[in-house]
Amino acid sequence: MVSKTPAKKNNKAGAAGTVVDTLNARLADLIDLHWQIKQAHWNVTGMDFIAVHRLFDEQAAMAREMADTLAERARGLEGVAEGTIRLAVERSTIDEFPHGLIDAKKAIAELVDRYEQISGQFKTASDEAADADDKGTEDAYIELIRLIDKQTYFLRSHLK
Repeated sequence: MVSKTPAKKNNKAGAAGTVVDTLNARLADLIDLHWQIKQAHWNVTGMDFIAVHRLFDEQAAMAREMADTLAERARGLEGVAEGTIRLAVERSTIDEFPHGLIDAKKAIAELVDRYEQISGQFKTASDEAADADDKGTEDAYIELIRLIDKQTYFLRSHLK
């Protein structure tokens, strides 16, 4: 995994500030994931092209919705949602997606890896929210972990 610049402090005191910082770090991962899925969507090749192309579009939309959930949670905690593409590039912890044309099976395997990276990050973030006694944020992460794991299952099923 690539080491990236940590999120800036969010001008919130104590545990709430740490939770907001982590929300923004995970927001960066989801913004990056969204655009990596679109990269795959635009450049996928192979016999299953149209089905995979459409699947990737659905997954990109879902990543966008997940990002919105985290941004709105940060705002709900009276923090700032830091979701520009430049911040995402600086802060994302997920590996870069391959450039150029990519075979459907390889693209799927690459995205499975990205989803697994994000799931791990979200599990850590959920534990952090629990330690901060922030049930709302913990619940948001748990909901997103289920959704991420479901999308991973959908993708992984194509590799069997």
